Amino acid sequence: MTLYRQLLVATSILFLILFTCTWVAKLNSTRTFLENQLVSHAQDTATSLALSINPYLVKDDLATIDAMISAVFDRGYYRMIRLTDLEEKTIIDKENPLVITNVPQWFIDFVELRSPPAKTLVSSGWIHKGFLYVESHPGYAYNSLWQASVNITQAFVVVGVVVLSLGAAVLQYLLRPLRLVEQQANRLCQKNYIFQEKIPRTRELRQVVVAMNGMTKKIKQMFEEQSDIADSFRKNAYLDPLTGLGNRRFFDSQFTVEMSKKDEPVYGTFFLIEIQNLPRLNRDHGYQYVDSLMQKIAGCLDTSSAKTEDRILSRLSGGSFCLQLPSTTVENSQLIIEDFIAAIYAISSEDPALPENLVQVGGLTYESPISVEKILAGADRTVRKAEQKGPNSFVIVSLSSLEHAEPIKGKMDWLQIIEKAIIDRDFVLASQPVVHFGKEHTVLHHEIFSKLRAEDGKEIHAGLFIPFAEQLDKIVAVDQIIIEKVSHLKRDSINIETVAINISASSLKNDTFLTELDTILSNWPETAPKVAFEITEYTATQDLQRLLQFSAVVKGYGHTIGIDRFGKSFSHFGYLQSLQPQYVKIDKVFTGELTDQNTDSWFFISSLVNVAHSLDIKVIAEGIEDATQLESLNKLHLDGAQGFFLGVPKSVN
Repeated sequence: MTLYRQLLVATSILFLILFTCTWVAKLNSTRTFLENQLVSHAQDTATSLALSINPYLVKDDLATIDAMISAVFDRGYYRMIRLTDLEEKTIIDKENPLVITNVPQWFIDFVELRSPPAKTLVSSGWIHKGFLYVESHPGYAYNSLWQASVNITQAFVVVGVVVLSLGAAVLQYLLRPLRLVEQQANRLCQKNYIFQEKIPRTRELRQVVVAMNGMTKKIKQMFEEQSDIADSFRKNAYLDPLTGLGNRRFFDSQFTVEMSKKDEPVYGTFFLIEIQNLPRLNRDHGYQYVDSLMQKIAGCLDTSSAKTEDRILSRLSGGSFCLQLPSTTVENSQLIIEDFIAAIYAISSEDPALPENLVQVGGLTYESPISVEKILAGADRTVRKAEQKGPNSFVIVSLSSLEHAEPIKGKMDWLQIIEKAIIDRDFVLASQPVVHFGKEHTVLHHEIFSKLRAEDGKEIHAGLFIPFAEQLDKIVAVDQIIIEKVSHLKRDSINIETVAINISASSLKNDTFLTELDTILSNWPETAPKVAFEITEYTATQDLQRLLQFSAVVKGYGHTIGIDRFGKSFSHFGYLQSLQPQYVKIDKVFTGELTDQNTDSWFFISSLVNVAHSLDIKVIAEGIEDATQLESLNKLHLDGAQGFFLGVPKSVN
């Protein structure tokens, strides 16, 4: 066989493999999404229909109930709706035969769409009347899945014909430039989308390069679509569509994670912000005007608290917003709210139609874990106190806790403590293992945690002193000392090959720090462990270009980059492609919600794993606290896991 034919056959096989892999990945992703939609659709219908028929079931009005069920069933979206008594004896049964049109039988046999029935209890007050079963009809889902498969196949066939035809023409004349095309195809398989900017002058070769760039663009668009689906799902589950802030579910999840910190002090300030006279505003100005007003108020809250990375900002309901500032002093919390109130007065001055009293703010300081019910109730009382002070007022009071974890010192006290620790380099290191998922005895790396040793010999956890180090502009020195201490560790002595070190946003933006880091890494001992420098997702998305420069320096010395608290900042996944971190760590809020495969967090993590793995990025779940979470994650093909269930932090000094 001639070289021309060998190259042509090889190109065809490469394209076929690429098409098959992408087709299967897209098919599985779409199937998972549709199955979740079928389950959600059935459960929503079962719940709403049960509420609707309940009054008639109490009266034993089966004719009306049958009519109501038939009205829903006859729309054709359901395979089965069944009403039974408490002993599972059928009262009303509606079933549609499983007939799927416009979809080949071989495709139905090849791709199984599961549509389990949803079950809900029908009750009147405390009296249980029976069960309602609803099962969605998979016909519409099969049609959508088949159409998506046909479209992607047609696109690949068209692109394939163009690419192979142009490639055959060019191979007859020139073989040397094909090395560049081959390199581009190999990068494409790795989801590294590179484009040949320099177009050859030869007409035939120009056609091949343009076609290859076109195919790369189409496949890149497919990846971005998959990323957009996962990103859209996360926002739908945790984002308030009107204001762009977190919703109540987001707040509950984040609050639970914050209050469940182990071996770390829990303190901060919580604010409840309420728009005053909301019904009157709706009546006098209309809902569209009030929606615009709430967006402005949300923007003021976002801007005023933007510098606090760990903030939890959400719209609870209607005109109620909340802002939680973990590990933040009362003084700094008050400055943030004062900026917010000033912005509210600016909004009022621009619109004479607005009432003088627009918002009231109630703040609570807490010094130990508390329940969400208690903090909301306490904040509501402080809002009432703020109302007594006059228009646009705020009140901050202290909330009593069961226990007092650590007395909160003033800024000058912390400045003295931190400065002395920096001078004496008196920081203690501990590490927690990140294990290979499914192989708990295989360690991927250890994450480094630091503690500050005070004058009295007491060790202060990083969760307590790091926020003050940030506020007092001492965090850069702290980060540098931690890195230097790690460089003195002997990996053979501590039996640790790789460690992860958290780098603050302030250090990343500091030119002196980067210069010193370059010096430290250039003299890094061969006996010291390799380092994965962890950056929070919020920091990564705030200044991606700076992080890319930092990453280039770090990777140049054989170290790596990781993204921490992934998913918390509602950022698009696209930046992962340019940064190419070694791994991402899913924020605890998502792993903390896992109970089974029907949860939103399960689907989000599944989508994230698909996107990350397509870029050869490892995915690590943190916050694993019990066997149930570990078991729930077992089917998601994660690469690593971290948490107290798998290993507690231990000293490495």
